[in-house]
Amino acid sequence: MPWLRLAHAVVAGLVTAFLDLAGVGGFRGGFLIVAAVLVVAYAAPLLAPGRRRSSRRWASAVAVLAIVAAGLLVDRAPYSAPRLAQEMNALPIGENRVLDESHSGNGRCRPSCPAVTRTYALPLLTKRAVVVQIATALQQLNFELDLAQTYREASGFEARKEGVVARVSASTASETNREVVITFVSS
Repeated sequence: MPWLRLAHAVVAGLVTAFLDLAGVGGFRGGFLIVAAVLVVAYAAPLLAPGRRRSSRRWASAVAVLAIVAAGLLVDRAPYSAPRLAQEMNALPIGENRVLDESHSGNGRCRPSCPAVTRTYALPLLTKRAVVVQIATALQQLNFELDLAQTYREASGFEARKEGVVARVSASTASETNREVVITFVSS
């Protein structure tokens, strides 16, 4: 029945599109969620009772296709806020205290993509020294930035790597430390 195959293909395509728009691939365990849903959506109709053995072989081939599609959706998904926070935890910025942390956005990037903003208290240094310290730490995490321009700016800068934009701004100093605001935004 060709119309049944066409209907199956349309349903599988709609499920795939929905999971992509929902940004499920960016969730923790997103690959497992997406793979399970797609395997069911792609292969279940082929495993219905009364189907021939060749249908079962096709079902296993279609299940592999579903897992490949899940991998592609996970690769396309924006970073989730927990993943951005994990990236930020890897920043080697020495002695610091997190004064404040906030998360915003969602995996669908509507109205905005996931973002994590942290305010750090760093040892009392000049703004330029703090900016260079953060820029060097970001470079160690493979962020791309122009260090010379960053040094000239001295108040803040933006750095990029695949999937993430980092925005850094150094605020005025208190008597004991300098506050630095770092935002990682999924792109």
